[in-house]
Amino acid sequence: MDFLKEAKKNEPKFLRHACELLQIDSVLVETPESSDAPFGPGIRQSLDYILKLARKFGFKTRDIGHVAGEIEYGEGDEIIGVLCHVDVVPAAGEWKYPPFGATVENGRIYGRGSSDDKGPAMAALYALKILKDLNFEPNKRIRLIIGTDEETSWRGIKKYFEKCEMPTMGFSPDAGFPLIYGEKGIMSIDLTSDRINDLFVKSGVRYNVVPDFAEAKMETDAKADFAAFLSETGLKGEYGDLIKLAGKNAHAMEPDNGINAAIKLCMFL
Repeated sequence: MDFLKEAKKNEPKFLRHACELLQIDSVLVETPESSDAPFGPGIRQSLDYILKLARKFGFKTRDIGHVAGEIEYGEGDEIIGVLCHVDVVPAAGEWKYPPFGATVENGRIYGRGSSDDKGPAMAALYALKILKDLNFEPNKRIRLIIGTDEETSWRGIKKYFEKCEMPTMGFSPDAGFPLIYGEKGIMSIDLTSDRINDLFVKSGVRYNVVPDFAEAKMETDAKADFAAFLSETGLKGEYGDLIKLAGKNAHAMEPDNGINAAIKLCMFL
C-alpha cells in the first residue's frame, strides 16, 4: 500500500475541506438555553461539518447531544480511539492573516485551529478515508472522537463518555510531532478577596491563553513611574483614566512564546 501516493492524491480535497472547517469561528459561546448549540453556533456548525463529511465518505457517525461526535471504521471488539476537537481558543492578539481566513501560503495554512485541533482532526479523517479507499479492513474499530469543549472545561467529552464506551487504547493528534507519551499537569487558580480598595485590574479571556492586554485603575498618580516602567521593559502601554499595558498572546501550553500582560502589569503595580 502506497500511503504517500494516496495522501498526495487526496491533498487538494483535504486542503479545501480543512480550510472550510477552519473558516468557521468556533470559539466557545456559552448558550446553555440552547439544546441545539449549547457551546455556541460556531462549535455546532463545526461538529456538523466534520460529521457530514464523514458520512459522505461512507463512515458511521454519531452525534452525542450536539456536544461531541464519533466517526467509526472497521469491525471488532476492541476500539482504537483517536481524540480530536473542533473548538478553538479565542483569536486574541495581532494577526498577520485573518484568524478565520484559512490563508494558504508557502505550503502552510494560517488560521486559528490549523494545528489545534481542526487541522489534525481533518487529517485523521482523511487517514481513515485512505485506509477505506485502499480496502484495508482493520480487525479493530477505529473511532474518531470529536470534542467541542477541549479548550475550556471538557464538558463535551465528559458527556460523550456518559453515553459511549471507553476505547481499548487511543491517542490524540493534538500535541507535538511525532509523539508525546507524557504531559505536565494543569492547575487553574481563582484568587478572591472581600477586601475593598481603590485598585482595579482586568486581564485575560481564558485560563489557557496568555493575555496580551491588561488594564488597571488606581487612585495614586503613577504616570511618571509608568513611563519609566515602559522605558525599562520595552513594553507598550497608555496612561490615562486606565493604565493599559500590551503583551503578547500565546497558548498557555507554551507560555514562554508570549508576554503575560497581567503579570507584567502586576509587577508594575
